Formats: sequence, structure tokens, C-alpha cells
Amino acid sequence: MLSALLAGALIAAASLFAGAAIMAAVGRPRHSAAVPVVGLSALLVVCGIAIKLPGHGTTAAVAVGLSLGTSAWVLHRPARGERRRDVPLGAVLAVAGAALLVSIPFLTSGRIGIMGQGLVNDDMASHLLFTEWADTREGTAPDLIQDGYPLGPHALVSATERVVPGADLIETFAGLTGAIAVLAALTAYGALASVRPLFRGPAAVLAAMPYLGAAYLAQGAFKEPMLGLALVGFALCLPALRGSWDGKRPSYVSTIADRGPGWMRSQAKLAVPAGVIAAGTIYNYSFPGLAWLVLAVLAWALIAAWRVRDERNGLDLRSRVRCATPVLVAGCAIPVLLSLPELPNLIKFAGFEAFNPTGEGGNTGFGNLRQPLNPLEALGVWPSSEFRIAPKNSSTPEIAFYLGGLLGLAAAAWGLGRALARRETALPAALAAAAVGYLAALAVGTPYTQAKSLAVAAPVVMLITLRGLLAADPLEDEGEPAGVKEATWWPPAPLRPLVRFGVPLLAAAFTAAALFSTLLPLRQSAVGPGYHVDELKSFRPVLDGDDVLFLGRDNFISWELLGSEVYTPIRNPYDTEPVWSLYRATPINAKFDWDNVPPDLPDDRRSLADFDWVITTSAMFNSEAPPEFAVAERTRDFVLWQRRGAGDGDRRTLREPIYPGATVNCANSDVSGLGRLDGNATVFPVAPVIGKAWEPSPDITEAGAAVEELLLRPGRWGISIQYASTQQMVVSAPRFRQVMRANLLFRGPAPYYPAGVLRVNQPKKRDSVPARRDELRPIRFTVEVDGPPNAIADVFGTESRAYLGRIAATRLGPRSRIPLRRACGRYLDWYAAPGATPAQLEGIEAPTPEPPDEE
Repeated sequence: MLSALLAGALIAAASLFAGAAIMAAVGRPRHSAAVPVVGLSALLVVCGIAIKLPGHGTTAAVAVGLSLGTSAWVLHRPARGERRRDVPLGAVLAVAGAALLVSIPFLTSGRIGIMGQGLVNDDMASHLLFTEWADTREGTAPDLIQDGYPLGPHALVSATERVVPGADLIETFAGLTGAIAVLAALTAYGALASVRPLFRGPAAVLAAMPYLGAAYLAQGAFKEPMLGLALVGFALCLPALRGSWDGKRPSYVSTIADRGPGWMRSQAKLAVPAGVIAAGTIYNYSFPGLAWLVLAVLAWALIAAWRVRDERNGLDLRSRVRCATPVLVAGCAIPVLLSLPELPNLIKFAGFEAFNPTGEGGNTGFGNLRQPLNPLEALGVWPSSEFRIAPKNSSTPEIAFYLGGLLGLAAAAWGLGRALARRETALPAALAAAAVGYLAALAVGTPYTQAKSLAVAAPVVMLITLRGLLAADPLEDEGEPAGVKEATWWPPAPLRPLVRFGVPLLAAAFTAAALFSTLLPLRQSAVGPGYHVDELKSFRPVLDGDDVLFLGRDNFISWELLGSEVYTPIRNPYDTEPVWSLYRATPINAKFDWDNVPPDLPDDRRSLADFDWVITTSAMFNSEAPPEFAVAERTRDFVLWQRRGAGDGDRRTLREPIYPGATVNCANSDVSGLGRLDGNATVFPVAPVIGKAWEPSPDITEAGAAVEELLLRPGRWGISIQYASTQQMVVSAPRFRQVMRANLLFRGPAPYYPAGVLRVNQPKKRDSVPARRDELRPIRFTVEVDGPPNAIADVFGTESRAYLGRIAATRLGPRSRIPLRRACGRYLDWYAAPGATPAQLEGIEAPTPEPPDEE
């Protein structure tokens, strides 16, 4: 926890320091609302360029250090005419509030880990892989990096990890998440200068963490919140259209009496902060991110034209454009020059698959969504911890969503109306850009890009709403010209009788509902534990960059085994390579087993014969490893196998879609021919016992357990279970108790994990009648998930959740080799039948190998 806090504090402080220096260097107030955004953007540019140089992460850290040294030199003397300011208490409260909100997932889970893992969004798998690869250059470049994916945030994380003692990538990304929230709160605090002091700090916190922004951060998605922050900061750098900004923001049309070289230079310098933000956007979101900024400028220009049409005094539009020419030229030149090192990636990124509405291979473009998001979510009131769920599918009454949307719509309409009545330009221009961006995604994009557009729009909507509801009168702040009165048409005549009491009630209802909505995804965010990460990363030195076949389900495996090319028979979208399999996965079933990979295939099709290393789970409910493989390393939940010799390729199985074997039913005409073949069968001591259904439900919370009964014969049984859980859970039975660690590798079809050994005793003699030694005994298994780990989770009402798959009991003991003619009725793992013809194997053998799933 301490390393994550230090990483976040370092990123936030460096951003403020660099932003203040840039503003001071161009004659802008060093306490401007845009300072946090300008500084963060500058760090993205510096790190994004430095990570490409020899030394990579270390070079980026040195470059940031040099930049901060330069910033200190710029800031060592106060700016002319600018008074030294004490840090406002409201700003401190905004920082503390934002830091507290963004820390809720870590506090309620009791650990620092990967946010959103397994249950919501595993895109952090790519971010961790990209960051470590960019620093070490081990192995082949990930696919998206080859496609020109921007690495500014990843470079910043790599540089920060270098200077924070004891920090790893997961903790540093957690720190970046916190820094984004804190910088957004400070930006909002500056933009809310017109809000009454009592409300300004809390309003800044809510503006920094609107519902969709919080939901995205809670799933480890940081790029969209950063782009939303950049849009707000960029808008705040746009010039006022009339009057002056009381020394806080310049007006480019206040005078044109002297337009000599000095005037041109001074005007061009004013565009530097906006240009830096634009450049940082390129290193964060590549060129698509510029669309929002360009739209904001165009919206600002349209507002300017409208204002000129309605004004008899002042300059005409042509004169205003002439005055703005130096700013426009400088504003375009700065991002162009700073992005030159990124030019090859920008060219490659033009073909990025996310721009294809249908997706590769006919994918519908939903990403991790279940359906398109409702645009009402961007208004900030949405009573669900799961932002991807449709109201009709939620446990919350559907009417609550639409009432919340209506409340958000009313509040946003009031805020926008008041902004227009006060002749504001910055945030209305940003809102127009966000609206057009969403409509464009709706027209030509995918549901996934539509959701991203809504997440970018959310902080702008919240800022406008809160300014309108909470601002004092008249509006005099860094957002607009001083002393500007509201237009006479505001508020509309029908609403004027309601303003005195209606607006405070609307403000109270909206802020309470919006804060409640923001807390929902944060308190229930999935935060992955580090056990499996550490276990799998421990295999790196042994593998030493060799190819490896992974027979498990872990979207982070390419990062955990960085340097090795990882192959999986089950589709994994995060930089693994596919291998042919015998049984294709479905949304409810998948086979993670040796027998799912063909022993050998001709041509260049990958099969088991092509691998010297294989990783499986350590559960007993698994096929026997081929004799040519031996254990190289073992952890609690995983086994690394190494090839010790060549296999003969004669390893055959029956049809066993999701289990490690099948019972030889000789009454079946298709299978009866097996006993007439010459060869040997490898059989289990007895058939494993596999559960069918948990009662009352396989999805449980700490409020209730799941129960299932298995019929087991006396003896020792290895218990295996498929599960995902946010906290540790307990599997118990008579004289048996096994604690299972929290596991968020994957919710859905997953491999079995070891759950201990159960001894079933001989039944007692009843009424002088000896009990049969092989008599089946009902064994009742109960699974309970631990409650929240601390009082903080109790305060926020966080639930512990577990999602159970099947439970299986495997009789301990060696697997026997017997002649095929004696295999009837036995549970067969695999068999060898040298010399068998295709005609003899027809109807017996496993299905024909299938090509990998399309990505």
C-alpha cells in the first residue's frame, strides 16, 4: 500500500510542478486550473520519447528528473505581478477526498492488486505487458505495440517504478490511478472557483469522479479518464471571447493596436499549454484523442461567431481570427513537433482494429460489454455497481435507473442553461466536442468506442452541472470573464417561481444521488490477489524465453511469462498464440487438459510435440502427463513440466469433451471395438465423481453458502474445484476443511484447482450387519466465502462474492496400465493402440483437431 501511495503522490506532485513551470514560463498564472493537466501531459511526452532511447525506463526516469530540475529553475523566483498564495483548505480537501474515493477498491478488498481482474476487464493484462516489454524489450513485441499503440502512460509508470522503493508495476499502476483522480480534482477545483467555498472542495471531488469515470478507473481503465481530463484542461486553456479574465486568463481580442513581433511572440506563447496538452493526448490516445480537442476548438469558434453576430460593439469575427492566428499556429506546431518521434507509430495505428465497426473475424465490437451503454450513464446518476448491465437485467428496479437519468438530465439542463446565460465558452465548447464525439461513435463506431466516448464526456457533464447548481452569483472565476451577468432570458419565465427553493432541492438531490452512484462501482470493484502472479512469474528463469504451452485460464499469462511465447488451446485475446485443439471452448464449458492438445500434427500446425514446456494446474482432476514430460517446478496451484525425451505420438483418447477421461462403455457399439485392439489403456483407480449443481446457487456471497453432495466410496480422494472469488473461501465436509485463496483469474469456464485431500472412512456396522467396503457414502460439501476483510468494507457495504464451477473428487493412487481388452467399465485416461487402422478407430477416437478460434 505504501509503495502505491508514494507512486501516486510522486506522479501528482511532478505533474503539478511541471505544469506550474510551463505556465510560468509563458506568462500564465502558475496556479491556473489547467496546471495539473498541462503537467501530466508534459510528463507523458517526456516519458513517451525517453522510453524509446537506450536504457528505456531508466532513461525516462532521468529525463523526468531533468525536466523537474528545469521546472525548479523556472519557478525559483515569483512571477512578476503574481502574489504568493497559500494552499486553500478547499484544495486540500479536494485532494484528500479524491484520494479517498479512488482508494476505496483497495481498502475494501484489503489489498493492492490488479483492478477489474477476471470479473470486469482484463485490459490491464496488456498494459502490464506493454510496460515491462517497453522497459526490458524481452521477447517479441506485443501485437498492439507493433500496431503503433501509444505508450505514454506506460512509460510514465516505468519511470516511476524506477524511483519508488519497493514498488512493482501493479502498485505503480495503482498509484497512477490515484494520481489521475487527484489531478482531476485539482483541475475541477480551479474550474469551480465560482462555487461557494463550503461546496467547492466536495464538488471538485465529485467532478473528478463521476459515475462512468469511477467505473472505468475501478476496472483499471485509465486512458479514457485521462482523455476526459485532457479535454477539460484543454478547454480551460481556450481564450475568453470578450473582456478580460481579471489577470487569470488572457483575452486575445482586448487589443490589437500593436501587432509587432513582440506581440506575436507573446500571443504565440499563450498557446503553449494547450499545445502541450494536445501532444500529451497523442502519447496517451494516439491521434484519435485529438478529435475531441479539435472539436472543442471548432465549437469555441462557432460560439465566437455567434457572439459576434449578436454584438454591435467590439471586433468583428475577421479581426478576432487575425488576432488568434499566432495562437492557432503555435497551438498546432507544438503537438506536431513533439509528436515527431511518435510518427511511425501514428502511421501504423491508423490500421488499428478498433476502428473497424465489425471487428476482425466478424466480431461485433462489444469488447467487454454486454450491450451498448445507455447514454444516461454519462449524466452521473446510475444506481448500479456494474456499469455494463442493462436496467432490465439489474436487481435494482428498472424505474430507479430512469428516475436517476431524469434527475441527471434536469440537473445537466439547468447547468448548461446557466452556463449559456452567463456567456461561458470553455466548458460548453468541451461539452459540444464530447457530444459530437459520441454521435460520431454512434454513427460509425462500435459499442465499445461509444462507451469510451461516454466516459470521456462524463467529467465535462459533471463540471457543467455542478457549476450551474452550486455557483454563486455573479460568476467570476477562472472559467469565464469577470463580472458577467446572466442573460435576461434566464431562467425561463415558467421556472422563475421555482428557482428559490427548486434549485437548492435539485442540487441536494443530484449531488447525493451522484455521490451514491459513484460509490457503487468503487466499493464493489474486483481487485486481484498477487498469489498466482507470483507463482507464474517464478517460472520465468526456468523457461528462459522458450515457448510454453499453457493449459490454464489466465489473461495475464503473457506478461507473467514475459520473454516466452505463450500458446493456449483456449482463446486468449492478450498476446498469446493459438494452438490446435480437440475440443473448442463454449461460453459455459472448456477443457484445460493434456488431452485437449493433439499429440502430433503434420505440416506447421502446432501440437504437443512442438513444446518442451507445459504448464498445468496442480489439481488431481487432470489427465496423466505423457511419459516424456517430468515435473520441473511446482507451486501450490501450478506445475511446470519439461520434456525429457521424444514421445511416440501414440496417445489416443475417447471422446471426453470437458473431463480428463471417459468410462469405457462396451455396450456402446461404437466403443465396443476398443477391446479388440492390441494395446494398453491407462485407467484411473476408480471413476472420478463429478458434481452436478450447487444448491441453492453457484454464485454466493458471505450471506449464504452453497452445498453439493457427492457419493464417494471409502478411501482417500483428491478434491478439485473450479471457482473465482473476491475473498478467500472455505470448502468443508465431515472431517475436512480447506481454505481456498481469493482467485480472480477468470470468471467462467476455468481449470480445476486443488482443494485438498478428503479421507472417507469405512461405514460403521449397522444392526450386526457388516458394512460393505465399497459402499457409497453421501458426502456433503459446503462452500462459504469469507466476509469483507475490514471495517471499511463493512461501512461501504461491500459484498464478498464467489462463483463456483464444478467440484470433483479423484481417488488417489497410481493409474494402471492394463490391456485394452480388460478396459470395459473402467474410467480411461488414454490408450495406445500401435498399428490400429482408421477403420478400427472409427467412432472410438476423439474428434478431429480443430483450428484455433478466430480472434
